[in-house]
Amino acid sequence: MAAAADGLSGAPSASSSTATPAPAQTAATGAADPLAGLIDIRGPAPTQPGTMADAALAGAGGIALALLVALALRPFARRPQTPEAIALAQMTAARQRGPSERASALASAFAAWAGSPGAPVRLSAPAGRAALDARFGTDWFAGPAGTRFATALYRPDPELDLDAVERQFAEIIRRGR
Repeated sequence: MAAAADGLSGAPSASSSTATPAPAQTAATGAADPLAGLIDIRGPAPTQPGTMADAALAGAGGIALALLVALALRPFARRPQTPEAIALAQMTAARQRGPSERASALASAFAAWAGSPGAPVRLSAPAGRAALDARFGTDWFAGPAGTRFATALYRPDPELDLDAVERQFAEIIRRGR
């Protein structure tokens, strides 16, 4: 019985002369089973602090990798444009049009920037131009240049200096609402 117990534990018994267990033979072929002599390798059981440290290390590695990816992709990210930048770009693009189309494009770009959902910009009426002057702290809209520009939106004026109008709108936009 003691020899059987020693044979199960894998330790050599006092009666055996070799340290390795005898290979088992299969009943059908009588050949030795090469896996029968193998024993399991047992390491220490995982502990809770070790598992938590591994999880923390994996989390930190994931965050670091995400930051590296974000930094690598940053030059390719499209930055959102401000309403001011959009209006200025539209006014610059309007330079490619004819005079009456350019005047209309300048007015549209400025109105899109300056307008609010409840109060659209009205350049055609003197009261609307006076309201714009009060809102932006200018006297341009109700003055002769603003009145001439408003008239040119409905009756083309080839003598109107649209570059000056664009500069005035750009100055107002850069100062802000």
